Amino acid sequence: MSITNASAFRRRASATAIIAFFCLLLASTLLEPTDSHANSDQLRAAAAHPGAMQASAWCQILAGMLAPVVVIALMHIVRGRGVVLAHVGGILGILGSVGGTMIGVHGLFIVALADNGGGAGTAVLTRLDQIAPAIIVLFFALPVALTLLAVADVRAGLVPRWVIPVAVLFVLADFVPGPAAGIVQLLLGLAAFGRIAYRILGMSDAEWDSGPAAGALPSARPATAPTAA
Repeated sequence: MSITNASAFRRRASATAIIAFFCLLLASTLLEPTDSHANSDQLRAAAAHPGAMQASAWCQILAGMLAPVVVIALMHIVRGRGVVLAHVGGILGILGSVGGTMIGVHGLFIVALADNGGGAGTAVLTRLDQIAPAIIVLFFALPVALTLLAVADVRAGLVPRWVIPVAVLFVLADFVPGPAAGIVQLLLGLAAFGRIAYRILGMSDAEWDSGPAAGALPSARPATAPTAA
């Protein structure tokens, strides 16, 4: 990946960031020692498995750091049709990126409380929930924003229509309890947004800079060779 070619570097880095983002979230979910959101359960899990809890939190933090790149990349490729939806998704996604990072920071905070015996940990976490309820909204903002951006990419003619129902299932799975639901959600996300990443990789630098022609999905047929005069 040449760092001197601005268009090629940013296009490939954006596609790589999309894949890495979902892989990090999947790793975080698999490493997390509990799927419960109850403060007492999380403290017990952190006390019993501090290493796994920290690793899960750091994967979440790294994914949160990549989230703005993912959001901007998905928004950048939309031109013309779908642009308003892409901009709405972009604004919501940047806000949600903060929430995604804070999930990981919250996990480290839980480990720190558990390491100190966890006696007052539940009270501290309960008080934190009371004084910062808006943070919970940010936790769900990013999946919703990504789904809006996926719809915008389909409307712009960049990827097949099946991306929309898969992206919708991705965001709905966020509200289903249980560890299996989280894994299924991220696999759905990897399928839908991996397809968009694949489309980005297949773009020329000119298409990345100014946008492909409307509805110009890549053709499966090879280009016809020019005939000799």
